[in-house]
Amino acid sequence: MSLEKKYDGYTSFSYLEPGVDYRPFELAAQVDRVPPAPIALDEAQEERVRELVRRLVFVSMHEHLGVFPERIEETPEYARHGRMATAFEGLAASYWDCVFDNLMDGICRIHSHSGWQWDDVLHDLGMRLCDLAHQDFVIPCLRIDDVQRAHDEGKVAWVATMEGAAMIEHDLDRIDLLYGFGLRSLGITYSESNALGNGLKEDRDGGLTKFGRKAVARMNKVGLLIDCSHCGDQTTLDTIERSEKPIVLSHIGARALWDSNRLAPDEVLEACAAKGGVIGVECAPHTTLTKRHREHSIESFMEHFQYIERLVGIDHVGFGPDTVYGDHVGLHHTYVAALSIKDSRGAGKPDQEYDEVPYVAGLENPTEGSHNIVRWLVKNGYSDEDVAKAMGGNALRVMLSWVGRPAAAQEEVSWRIASARMEADLSRGDGSASVRMSWVLVPWPEGSPIPTGLPIPVELLGFGSATADEVVLDDGRTVRLEPDRGSHRSAVLRPADDTSDDALEVAFSYLVPSAVELHEESARARIPVLTGPTPVDASWQPMDADRGEGGASGPTLFTATLHLPDAWRIADGFPSGLRREEDGRYSVALPVPPAMVGFRARTDGAWRPGLPLLIDVLIVGILLGFAAFGWRHLRSIAA
Repeated sequence: MSLEKKYDGYTSFSYLEPGVDYRPFELAAQVDRVPPAPIALDEAQEERVRELVRRLVFVSMHEHLGVFPERIEETPEYARHGRMATAFEGLAASYWDCVFDNLMDGICRIHSHSGWQWDDVLHDLGMRLCDLAHQDFVIPCLRIDDVQRAHDEGKVAWVATMEGAAMIEHDLDRIDLLYGFGLRSLGITYSESNALGNGLKEDRDGGLTKFGRKAVARMNKVGLLIDCSHCGDQTTLDTIERSEKPIVLSHIGARALWDSNRLAPDEVLEACAAKGGVIGVECAPHTTLTKRHREHSIESFMEHFQYIERLVGIDHVGFGPDTVYGDHVGLHHTYVAALSIKDSRGAGKPDQEYDEVPYVAGLENPTEGSHNIVRWLVKNGYSDEDVAKAMGGNALRVMLSWVGRPAAAQEEVSWRIASARMEADLSRGDGSASVRMSWVLVPWPEGSPIPTGLPIPVELLGFGSATADEVVLDDGRTVRLEPDRGSHRSAVLRPADDTSDDALEVAFSYLVPSAVELHEESARARIPVLTGPTPVDASWQPMDADRGEGGASGPTLFTATLHLPDAWRIADGFPSGLRREEDGRYSVALPVPPAMVGFRARTDGAWRPGLPLLIDVLIVGILLGFAAFGWRHLRSIAA
């Protein structure tokens, strides 16, 4: 962004007369409401921060840009009037180029007592858009180009977002309507369950409902980015598997560091990243705590960031601070039930005691957070490349797969994958994977002639050291995979001239030297899949191997076969559905290529009965002993 934003001093609803057209409230200060707490840097680091801010695009994946009353207890009445001011002054002082704004969220009770009703959310969205229409500093982000335009012009791109889909009830067309009204991201559930799936406060999580699967498919078709930050674990896993496109966990943390339902277990974080998604780390008061930092601070917040970065790689993390302009802690106290505070924080679980803070120092609102997050990264030695990814590059990559492009770009002829096959040989047991892939590509839009010389962009989302450096085509050409974002690799393949009349066949291989982490009796494998053009069929429903459902309505476009050492036995894998064949290989069939095929396996070949089975054997032995004794006793009586 430009260090000097193009803000002309506009304030919300200044086109109306307060006290005549609407009831005014005294609002909280948008800048320095509490004493600022900047992270100390030396002069060289300060200059580096200024240069990064000038050059990079910064994206906050989750905030609330409404300004709350100075007296936070007035918020219910303020919200009921349905006219929440936007923090234009605060945004002008921030580093963000693009912000996902989640509007009133669970306090949106304009026309109802419970909130999340259709009339409530449309009132909230429409009032905000009306306010934005009277100025030109904060611009509604409808297409990905709007983000770069905001950066270049010293403005802020505003992405309309809602955290839960309860308001669509059982009407899929409401997804289209929300998109038409400017919404660009939607959560599957808030903390409570709805018609789509289960929220994080539920005791049992049944996963996506059948209606939820239809909603995911519709969101894919419409282009509404899916967020599962408040979903139950199984609902999130189901959504990741059902969605054709990567999803986000826009504001979350690591449950491994703090046992709260509001945070995600490793399994969920890894699944999100494996599909190409991004995890935004949050810092709403008393969320991203750790056992080392029981008082919420930027250090506890960044401990979650570093944990997730090490778990899934720098290409899959970002920031969704989830902060507000006003007394956030007081807001939680006022709306403890509506915001599911108690249920989401693991109340009653052992070792969950923490010291309450009046605010999170250094991260008090979206403005201060934008300053101190990048300062922390610079102070702690992160490279420019990694800062670029975490502060916005990763979020932009996911947005690019969802948010609309100009119509002219949509009409260009491109390749699409009609089928893809992958074979990965891990049989040497040395930690490497030799991968061979073949694609059948067709031109798109359907019916277009085979283009001459049309390049094939490809990318490989590496996971830490599990990556590749080059691709060898079957015709002998070697193409280097260029490292453009850490373990992320990309290249452009040039098709050979000998193509058929209606399709192009491409075959290639690559080596992943560090695909497997080998332990004494187990192995953990991550095999990145080279991905390229979009699959042909966007209306797929993947097979749920655990439930025996799905798969019938869409073709299988991707198959993978794994060759493992004889003694290895897979315990669990991603994607779900990896099956052992009679010849000892493992295989899986999917509607679209995943970003990764991974598994955990035992490597010693040993069969070890679990405790329940040992108990069963012991009981059977005792019963047989009693039977033998009884038989001898009966024979002695008979004699």
